Amino acid sequence: MTLSNRAWFALFLVAALVAFGLGLLTMGLAGRQSEVPGGQRTFVTPIGDQERDPAIWGINFPLEYRNWRRPSPALPTASTASAELFSGYGFARDFNRTRSGYPEGLHPASCLDCHEPRSMKLRVGRKAFIDALSRRGIEIAKASDQDLRTYLCAQCHSTYAFGKDEALDFPHEKGLKSEEVLKALDARQTADWTHPGSGAPMLKLRGPSYELWSQGIHASRGVTCTDCHMPYVREEGSRIASHQLHRPLRNPLEAQCAPCHRWPEGELKARVQDIRARHQELEQRAEAALVSAHRAMAHHPDPEARRLLRQAQAHWDFVASEGSGGFHAPQEAARNLALAIDLARQAELRVRSSSPAP
Repeated sequence: MTLSNRAWFALFLVAALVAFGLGLLTMGLAGRQSEVPGGQRTFVTPIGDQERDPAIWGINFPLEYRNWRRPSPALPTASTASAELFSGYGFARDFNRTRSGYPEGLHPASCLDCHEPRSMKLRVGRKAFIDALSRRGIEIAKASDQDLRTYLCAQCHSTYAFGKDEALDFPHEKGLKSEEVLKALDARQTADWTHPGSGAPMLKLRGPSYELWSQGIHASRGVTCTDCHMPYVREEGSRIASHQLHRPLRNPLEAQCAPCHRWPEGELKARVQDIRARHQELEQRAEAALVSAHRAMAHHPDPEARRLLRQAQAHWDFVASEGSGGFHAPQEAARNLALAIDLARQAELRVRSSSPAP
């Protein structure tokens, strides 16, 4: 029994498509592996073990260096409510921001923060973050390259505190959810400042992007920070990972979302903007509740009301300061803002109900 010419052609076509698919997969893996190459490297200029000047690294990696130096548009200004919510603290001051808030539009991260100088392998350089991982039972030496692509960003984009000796400290030992972070800070008896209006001892959560991201769908599916914030781009005809380290909406969304989401760029962007618009509306409601509570407590000191207000503003700040506009974990962000509104209203009702009638 012999196969017809049509059957042979069909078999040939299937084999060609399989080979083509395997070729694309191999190219993709090779491209991602090239970010963390092992083996020997030949450098035009040797890179010292503690060299922090990106220009020196740029002699050996000119495409990445030029891409890193390319400026991006300035970010919008902060919320108008922030001045009153952070009254008595440095964050209440207005300031003008360039690209991501950095002078001359350059990201402050150095090549040394993410790469080992001799092999270019990925590495985490912040000892305080390594210690925080250790307290959670994670050994950085055993971390996979995929995990490192998140830890590299998390070592800077996590909320932190300062110990009594001014040492940097990440409050992660109880977990990464907002309640767990706040419990860790309470155990440290952390109070960044006392609000002059309400008299409440307040916390400042400094950009907990890693903590909020960890509660979202992308984290649960193994998507790392670099998958969205460092997509592959063409630089002078070569394919490299973008080193501009800015928000994904500033890149073509199809380049970074298409591996998982098979929708047109316009639909993807509309979905992101819808999530952020809904988040902004809820965030503004939380800000209004916090401002009202601070004002109500100005002449009615109450320790329990102050405790409630401290927790309320911390839940608001957990998402307001993290930078994604709720996108990293929309449901968790909404839950925190709901808690902020509820706790702030509880604090306000407590002092109003105990105040004598006018």
